[in-house]
Amino acid sequence: MATQRENPMLTRNRGHAARQGHWRRTGLPALALAVALSASPSWAETYPTVIQDAVAKGVKVVTTFPAASGLKGWVLQQDDTYSIVYTTSDNKTLLAGTLIDEHGEDLTAQYEAQYVPKPDVASLYAQLADTGYIQEGTADNPARTLYIFVDGNCPYCHYTWIALQAYQKVGLQVRWIFVDTLGPTSMPKALQVLSADDPAAAFRNLEENFGKP
Repeated sequence: MATQRENPMLTRNRGHAARQGHWRRTGLPALALAVALSASPSWAETYPTVIQDAVAKGVKVVTTFPAASGLKGWVLQQDDTYSIVYTTSDNKTLLAGTLIDEHGEDLTAQYEAQYVPKPDVASLYAQLADTGYIQEGTADNPARTLYIFVDGNCPYCHYTWIALQAYQKVGLQVRWIFVDTLGPTSMPKALQVLSADDPAAAFRNLEENFGKP
């Protein structure tokens, strides 16, 4: 027997490359998932009435699958957002949320892993490689390459920078990509580093003096 609970939301990434390469688990707009009171004849033989309103508003049906307790699962897409909803066997009711079975297993998470399209990782890394970044660590034949988004005002970014210093000496290459999210001075700090004669040295100076007046 499956029960339903509220589907959690994930916050939207602001980084350009991350936004291009990742799908976000979030509910589609309420209007798009509203139960339609009447159906357009053009969709009548294709989708249940409860799906038609979403499709009419631009939501794409990616695939369908058999779900627990006689439900039918639908993978829907709007822009770069994917969501899973369910319809009952009589096609009269739409369920949006997380399905939990009698053993406490999150069935929706399993369905996402199986049916939601995976991000194009190769394309993502190609985009990251073309992004203006600050490179630190092992330059030639690094054992690992790590891309990190950084804001000049972000204390957690600063702590990450400190923590990675030792690893950069033993094969790690870090490529820092600037974003401006934490106040009006974020962008000037990024531009100052990126326009410097030696951006890597300017970035190190920024981090070494983080929090100082």
